[in-house]
Amino acid sequence: MSDEKLNSAFFDIGHSSMQVCIARFTNGKLEVLSHGFDRCLGGRDFDEVLFNHFAHKFKEEYKIDVSQNAKASLSLKDECEELNKVISKNHVVTLKIECLMDEKNIRGLIKREEFEEISLLILERVKVPLEKALTDAGLSVNDVHIVEVVGSSSHVPAIIKFLTAFFGKEPMRTITGSESVARGALHSMLFSLPKVENSLRFMVVYLSQFCWRGKEELRIRRAPLFSPKKPHP
Repeated sequence: MSDEKLNSAFFDIGHSSMQVCIARFTNGKLEVLSHGFDRCLGGRDFDEVLFNHFAHKFKEEYKIDVSQNAKASLSLKDECEELNKVISKNHVVTLKIECLMDEKNIRGLIKREEFEEISLLILERVKVPLEKALTDAGLSVNDVHIVEVVGSSSHVPAIIKFLTAFFGKEPMRTITGSESVARGALHSMLFSLPKVENSLRFMVVYLSQFCWRGKEELRIRRAPLFSPKKPHP
């Protein structure tokens, strides 16, 4: 069997959070090298960008302030969420809402290139966990052989375009989130059986420590519990 090392990046972005895992495959073994995340970055941020874009546009064209009307805001947010899903298949998408506010029927459109432009700040936030994961793994983008994407918001074209530029290769879609969870649960169950040899070793990616401070002490005392990237029973 070949001793060649295969480094893979698994990128998962959902509605409200994203994470990336750098793993290495060697001789049938898998080792997690690092993990990066942003628990407050997801598809809803792209929905919000679309909402702000159209709210500003309608304020100029129709003289209505959607942000000051709760019902109108909810209607526009629902439409923007649907718009975010179909923009991956169309270069230009149109938004229409009847009686959005003040009995006005509104209409607006946005190009995919324009959507990518107004999403640049969000994409810059995506870069932070990616760079941290690579640094913690001791790898460069050239050391990553495969990039896998998964998650309900991975369909956004701006994300795929950004990942392609960042890693220098187009991401793949050979896994599904629900199937991965099911397989992980199955392996956990099998390894818990007494007759099955457990080849799974757990480790903490980040430093885990216990902190305390005495009654009359100003400084905080720390004692490490688990060192980063060290297996533990």
